[in-house]
Amino acid sequence: MGFFGNEQKELIQMIYGSSSEDHLLLLDSLGDFIEKEIAPTAREIDVNAQFPRENITKMFEQGFTSMGFPKEYGGLELPWPVYVAAMEMVGKACASTALSLAIHGTCCEGVRQFSNPEQKKQFLPGMIGGKSFAAFSLTEPGAGSDGIGRAKHANPGPVGRERMDSQRNEDVYHKRRLLRSILPVRQDPEGPVRVSGRLEKGKIEQRH
Repeated sequence: MGFFGNEQKELIQMIYGSSSEDHLLLLDSLGDFIEKEIAPTAREIDVNAQFPRENITKMFEQGFTSMGFPKEYGGLELPWPVYVAAMEMVGKACASTALSLAIHGTCCEGVRQFSNPEQKKQFLPGMIGGKSFAAFSLTEPGAGSDGIGRAKHANPGPVGRERMDSQRNEDVYHKRRLLRSILPVRQDPEGPVRVSGRLEKGKIEQRH
């Protein structure tokens, strides 16, 4: 049995019937690649607490991050269950790689859903094509990975002039290169967390 398991195959066949053949061929081929190129690296990545940069690059080159996105932005426009099956295989091979790709995909989806048309055209092709690697600017001293618990909020202002609050709750970033980051903040300190900014190399710009 290959890396693309029988349960996954049966599920795709059940959902798509006679039109599932292309999906199965793609996932079977991707499974072979993941088994040979990604799985053997997992132990070293975990033991040495490494960021799986090479694995991410390999998956970008396979078109992994473009699977579920519209063709107008360079995506493959494949069904969501096909992407889920692919992500399951990555997770089975290397959890660190899968988590990093999932966060990147979440940022891409945030841009797709909440950005204006000009921003989508500007940022999405590079992000889903792997030319830019996205981060989710989530961590605060008192929030950790809890997005709802974020205290940072944005003070409304003219377009492009939005300001973050002055409280000492700065975000914590990895010190390596930051290419694209989704910045969730509150416009009301007591209100809901919203994706209301984009942080690029330290410069905050309002999303409108």
